[in-house]
Amino acid sequence: RSHSREPRSVDARVALLTEKLQLTPEQAVVVKKIYETSQSEIQAMRDKMERGDRENMRVQFTKIRTDEDNSIQKLLTIEQMEAWKTYLKERQERQSEQPLMPSEDGPRRGGPPGGMNPGGRY
Repeated sequence: RSHSREPRSVDARVALLTEKLQLTPEQAVVVKKIYETSQSEIQAMRDKMERGDRENMRVQFTKIRTDEDNSIQKLLTIEQMEAWKTYLKERQERQSEQPLMPSEDGPRRGGPPGGMNPGGRY
């Protein structure tokens, strides 16, 4: 896994934004609530869809993320907004290098053609 991946836990995400945007303690509390709400919505969506319609899941995930970003943006000062724009650009670049919703069980298991035995013999 890449070390540039965005943290998944709410507290780690709040800490990252607090550092990057110099959030006040009050802003950090609100951001944490926004992230907790989003995380609950995403988990409910995953539970409901199980292994169902991945395209619909992607659309829903994108909507939740957009709502989350819009809510955070409303809290920011002009100075923080500049740092926010930079953060979003960096996040978008990282996401373009990675799948939008990685599998919960890690990378797919596979192997070289022919299986694990050298030469593909069994």
